[in-house]
Amino acid sequence: MPNGLHDLLVERLSIDFVARVLTLDVDVWIGDVTASEASERNARRKGTLRMDGLVLCVFDPPDPKYPYDKAHTLWLVDFYDADPATVDLPAGAFSHRFFVQQWNSFIHVAARSALLTWS
Repeated sequence: MPNGLHDLLVERLSIDFVARVLTLDVDVWIGDVTASEASERNARRKGTLRMDGLVLCVFDPPDPKYPYDKAHTLWLVDFYDADPATVDLPAGAFSHRFFVQQWNSFIHVAARSALLTWS
């Protein structure tokens, strides 16, 4: 993925607490920023991001000055390293956070593995 998880669109997020699985139905930006054609620069592909061995999923409250109550896909601007204030994690777990543009806040996740599969 040339752009990592930058400008990821999320249509659905589900958590199976018993199986400890977080699943995101996503639309991934796979475009080439150097391409001359707009369709190549803006290319996207649908997939599923699955995180197994879920340790935590924390939603920061949305900024009340942002339109967080509108029905639309979530625009996750980028995938950042974990917040330094994140709790100590079990061995083998990773932690990152997504910045949600419409909320002006973060979704924090920690899990043991992650896999993106294309639809």
